[in-house]
Amino acid sequence: MKPISPTSQIFAPDQQYQYVVSYWDTPMTPLRNDIASNGLRMDVVEPTATGLYDFPAAIRTVAASGVADAWTAAQGERVLTDGRVANLIGYWAGGAPGYHGATKNRQVGYKFEGTFRTATGRDWFSAAEPVTQVTFAVAGSGYVRIIKNNTTDLFNGIITEEGYLNSGPSWATTTSLAAGDTISVYYVQDKELWGGFVVKAYAGALPAESDRAEVFQQAPVVGAGLLGTGTNPPKKTLEHIESVEVTNQLGQTRRATLRVPLVVVGQTSGLGWQWVRTGGDVTGHLLCLHSDGSTTAVYRQRLIQIQMGFRSFTGVDELYTAFTGWIDDFAVSDGLVTITCLGVEQRVADQYVRNYPDRISYMCAGYTKTEGTTDPVYAIAAYDNWNMELALRDLLIRCGIDESRTRATLTVPQANGTAVPVVM
Repeated sequence: MKPISPTSQIFAPDQQYQYVVSYWDTPMTPLRNDIASNGLRMDVVEPTATGLYDFPAAIRTVAASGVADAWTAAQGERVLTDGRVANLIGYWAGGAPGYHGATKNRQVGYKFEGTFRTATGRDWFSAAEPVTQVTFAVAGSGYVRIIKNNTTDLFNGIITEEGYLNSGPSWATTTSLAAGDTISVYYVQDKELWGGFVVKAYAGALPAESDRAEVFQQAPVVGAGLLGTGTNPPKKTLEHIESVEVTNQLGQTRRATLRVPLVVVGQTSGLGWQWVRTGGDVTGHLLCLHSDGSTTAVYRQRLIQIQMGFRSFTGVDELYTAFTGWIDDFAVSDGLVTITCLGVEQRVADQYVRNYPDRISYMCAGYTKTEGTTDPVYAIAAYDNWNMELALRDLLIRCGIDESRTRATLTVPQANGTAVPVVM
């Protein structure tokens, strides 16, 4: 090995260690291009206590322009209004999706809605503006209706397990989508033996029949990386942090610890952090008092990212993402608050107790065989013979990690501040 010359320098003389902590007011996973999301809008309805349940017929028979009104006027009990979901996939067997508040077995209605993102947010899917050909595909058990801009039907029909196993997923009418176009997806389970669905999107026209299975298998699940709700949560840089520690141990979820100073308003310069408890917030949250006089409210279960590296006052900063995850808890002691965070992979680890893969996992992966020894056998609760890529993707999708994170081109950051794509 050639020795380093006494006159050579590994780092520029003006480089200093630095870290940057970014915060987004959302519990959703990060999207491509440093964008955060509010998720897709979701309403949930179920039968009333008397068993009345006539809205499935209403939303099937009215014109597309009247479905939204029919949904609002439907005879049913509103379980959840203006909720949020990461992507359009779910399965609850013969019971009810209790995680969304539903309690009636095999009878539930969903409405999902979002607007098509700009090219900046969904260039991993298509950078065209507009995307002249987009075709949705659905699989599951129940009834689905997909409407564009509350006026145009793209899909309206029953989806069944038998239909999927015999003919594959059902395909919608190809359409053109521009940034801001609204997509509404209605799903109803009305006493079908089991409930569940998956909605995918393909940037192209309806494939030839011989290609549909492969295209569907590779197509992404519709999620927050394609459709947005409202304004994206802004990225905030947190200030006045005394220390940052990131722990990465084999076999464990990454953890991060931040320590921040508390201040007493009126007795200091006003720079630092406050501990806040308001009427409905019995557990408390933090308020970061910025140097410019603005404030940022910081809550548990919100998205946080830590970048570490070097800063040069004459050149380009060299920062690399060391941690992405969510705030887990706060601990207040001796004028300091310790903020503990869990890595995004914690949600992946949690999926092992969810009994995946299920029927919808097999449908999402495009597996249809019901017997054999060398291929996945439909509906077996094990990833036997699965393609490793599809097994990993199933776990990521089901824990809410957006498809944009696994579909985008991999890039490697360079010391000059640019990123170079990796070509396989």
